[in-house]
Amino acid sequence: MAVKENNPVVDDKTDVVDSDDNEEGVAENDDDSNAYVDIFTFAKDYAKESYDDEQRRAESIISHAHAMQTVFAVVTAALFIIAQISFDYPEPLTRTYLFVIYSIIGFVLLLSLFAATVAQNRKKQTKRSKLKDFYDDLNRDIDFFRTDSQRAKYQFELYKDLHESLENNNNNRIIWVKISMYSFYAALGICVLLYFQTILKII
Repeated sequence: MAVKENNPVVDDKTDVVDSDDNEEGVAENDDDSNAYVDIFTFAKDYAKESYDDEQRRAESIISHAHAMQTVFAVVTAALFIIAQISFDYPEPLTRTYLFVIYSIIGFVLLLSLFAATVAQNRKKQTKRSKLKDFYDDLNRDIDFFRTDSQRAKYQFELYKDLHESLENNNNNRIIWVKISMYSFYAALGICVLLYFQTILKII
């Protein structure tokens, strides 16, 4: 009596189908991995550009504050000369009146100088980790840095924290620069009023 042999063709087809499914699964995983790399690389580059912009903004604000200090020096020197002449020849105004006016102008100018000085102060902010600390973090969780996407994500979060800290400091600097500018404008306004008041009294 003949024994029927198993048909090996069916098993071969099954193996081929399983192999194709595995290859498709690997391809999908590779596509997902590449997508994550692209996304976090884009996010990292965007965060770095934002941080660089904020650094340039900080330098611009500090330069503006320094310019305010220079203007203060020039205006104060001119004001002292005018004040000396005014006290020598106070008519038609009184020396007491001139003293009060120039005291107010001097106080407002000093406020402008103080605000410009504070605006240039480089306050404490988030910085990159020291090389030793970074090395310790790397050894402690080295698996986190194995893939390109994880490394890009780490850099993105770093630039995000740096940008947020620097932006807060810059916003505070802007407030002090505005105080300095408004104080300076106020001092100039008082000078203009004093000038017109003197003209009207002479007339």
